[in-house]
Amino acid sequence: FGFHADIGPTTVTARLFDDPFQSFQFFFQFRVDPNSLTPDSVMIEFEPNNTGAPPVPVATNNFGSLLEPSWQLNDFLSDAMVLGVYEFTSVSELTDFNEDGFSDIIDIDLMLAEGPIASGVPVVQGVNDMYDMTGDDVIDLDDRDAWLAEAAMVNGFTSPYKLGDATLNGVVDGLDFIEWNEAKFMSSLSWADGEYNGDGVVDGLDFIEWNATKFTSSMVPSVPEPGAWVLVMLALLFCRRHR
Repeated sequence: FGFHADIGPTTVTARLFDDPFQSFQFFFQFRVDPNSLTPDSVMIEFEPNNTGAPPVPVATNNFGSLLEPSWQLNDFLSDAMVLGVYEFTSVSELTDFNEDGFSDIIDIDLMLAEGPIASGVPVVQGVNDMYDMTGDDVIDLDDRDAWLAEAAMVNGFTSPYKLGDATLNGVVDGLDFIEWNEAKFMSSLSWADGEYNGDGVVDGLDFIEWNATKFTSSMVPSVPEPGAWVLVMLALLFCRRHR
């Protein structure tokens, strides 16, 4: 998210990232033009998301908590330099790129769309830096892996999403194969198509990723393979017959 440190309604002077749901402080200075003051103006405005919602006063914003102080523009009688100290608590997970409250396929597709990321995509501050999960100024497969790990935790799984889990339901299974099969041999930058390795093509390499993790889960323990289920059923039948 960002904050406005001037009167201009569209000027974002800083974009801040932090650990989800952790408090932090930021310090800033701004100069006020007394000729622009109005009785109902508010000095600091906070933009909660990128959906086009209008900024709201920090003092009444439920996305953050204002510590001190709350300045109204009409408090100033002359041009003045003011130092402000505020504290906010993040309400958007770092994995929720579109800030819709979910860390899902839409978000990882936004990252992959910057690519192909397999060879690395340079970070441009203020443009695609939110996808640089590792902070190394390159969007690559390390960032994909970081997203899979963090998003899985956000969604209640005990281990990272697996390569091959096209549906991101926590299980690599036949549904994921169907997604890959429908898009195979096509150019794509979408995880939902089974494009796992970030090279821009749904092909045999992506199938290999699915095959390597098939019938496993992002929960512990892993989901048994079909062969194991067959053995379990046969064992139960055998026990029943010998009672």
